[in-house]
Amino acid sequence: MSRRRRLRDKWRDKSWYTVLAPSYFGNVELGAVPAAEPEKLV
Repeated sequence: MSRRRRLRDKWRDKSWYTVLAPSYFGNVELGAVPAAEPEKLV
């Protein structure tokens, strides 16, 4: 008899962050990316 393990949804813990272009491109919004922590954004 095997028991099913409940998988944890990794996307539920993430927040969406807005990506902006540098000032020499006019600071336009490029889109949004998910990340678990703001420190993991490049």
